Amino acid sequence: MTTVTVSDIHRKQATAGAVARDYAETVSRYVAADHYVECATAAAYAPGVVGFTPPGGYTASIAGVEYWNAATTTFSGTCSSSGLERVTVQVASTDGRATEDVVVVVRRPCGGGSSC
Repeated sequence: MTTVTVSDIHRKQATAGAVARDYAETVSRYVAADHYVECATAAAYAPGVVGFTPPGGYTASIAGVEYWNAATTTFSGTCSSSGLERVTVQVASTDGRATEDVVVVVRRPCGGGSSC
């Protein structure tokens, strides 16, 4: 029974990791398509907003958004309007056996009148 349970958990962790990477890539493409949100909240990059649908048995969400502070050269929870954000995406199995996070850094796209 232990072998079956551990195998199930491992499979769900591997799947959640792959889905989290897909979600992070979807967020990156969304931002690159000129949808960058200055001082974004988790809702700005939610799955439905960026066009991501997790597979059955998994949920996807934004676990956090942090903003680059050039003065301290760190990311923090205080928006600095620097055009650079660190977004943590999270995917979990609906049975609670696996949760995976992926961090993606997005930046305001250059062009189209931006001041890069």
